[in-house]
Amino acid sequence: MSKDNNKINNNLKHIIMEAIITAATILALYMSPVSNNHSKFLYNADVENGRVNTMCVYEKNDCKLNAKLQYKFTYDSQDRLTSKEAYRWNSKKQVWQKAYVYTYTYANNNIEIDQSMWNEEANSYNSPCEKSIYSTLSNGVMSVKTFKTEGQDNDLSISDQYLLMGNEQELMAMM
Repeated sequence: MSKDNNKINNNLKHIIMEAIITAATILALYMSPVSNNHSKFLYNADVENGRVNTMCVYEKNDCKLNAKLQYKFTYDSQDRLTSKEAYRWNSKKQVWQKAYVYTYTYANNNIEIDQSMWNEEANSYNSPCEKSIYSTLSNGVMSVKTFKTEGQDNDLSISDQYLLMGNEQELMAMM
């Protein structure tokens, strides 16, 4: 196989991987409670042009539904998930309040997912407190590294590292 064909093949695999991640993330969030009738949570999604824009999570309490979380999703021009922002319902103020955000970055064969918590006093998100890096090493092999902040300096330190093996769809579903 020529070098150009290899490059095209790798780019195609990367595009497929990104599409699978976006679909798997949203479907896992939306579909898993639907299949479980005993779940104490209900989900309501706002879908437009095949994309989930917002999703509200409600807790079943006897005959009453209580708002718990709201997620807002953003996508890039390639329809890849770029952020998932979470809001918690403040029942006293009757408003959604920012809680945290996951930010997705795509580069080469890597997908980085950062989690940042909302800082009410600063009225902005803090630096990431957790990070996961998913790297495709070869067909059917993915490296996963997770990082967490430790101590007062808020530096990210590696907390776990492992390899996943399987076909690409299985690996993306694990994310």
